Amino acid sequence: MRIVAAEELTPVVDALCREACCVLPESLVTALKSAADREAPNSAARAVLGQLAENADLAAATQRPCCQDTGMAVVFIDIGQELHIEGDLYAAVNAGVALGYTGGHMRASVLGATSRQNTGDNTPAVVHIRLVPGDRLRISAMPKGFGSENMSKLHMLTPADGREGILRVIAETVTAAGAKLLAETDQLCTALVYSPEQWERVQQSPLGWNILREGVEL
Repeated sequence: MRIVAAEELTPVVDALCREACCVLPESLVTALKSAADREAPNSAARAVLGQLAENADLAAATQRPCCQDTGMAVVFIDIGQELHIEGDLYAAVNAGVALGYTGGHMRASVLGATSRQNTGDNTPAVVHIRLVPGDRLRISAMPKGFGSENMSKLHMLTPADGREGILRVIAETVTAAGAKLLAETDQLCTALVYSPEQWERVQQSPLGWNILREGVEL
């Protein structure tokens, strides 16, 4: 049985939160620049895409957030079945989130459920834990933008609606929301119902990417 001290997770989560908010994947930055080059000179589309690419470069260079909405920290942890974490896992993760958001000068957006008071350091995080074979520990962090939460919808579908009904509801919801939501977090939800051809086109798009940063294996 391998043992990992819970406090070892704190600096990892700290670093992941900062990188996820400040550094876009290189493939996304390349897609933004390529999309800008394909637009007509002096067009609004070319200007906006160019500004997004420039913003991404500046954010990475200065280690400042790409967007003022740095979201709610969502942390995914794969724990090997032959590994034991000694100490308070949730406390260690939240300590890392607090360090990342306060030290990285990122917006704290989390409120107490009943007090409605800002917690001041974007904790508590949403933590998803999965048991996996082996004795390794993998941590991933994702800032979940609140724009998509504000425009979310609950739909009840019948079995007869099938896959077409799911696609219809997603399309209607996204269309109705328009520019009011932050699209970078929606891919995670919709990827399950895209056909392979549709998903390939989505991946080639410069917009709507989910930002996920994987930590080191401990």
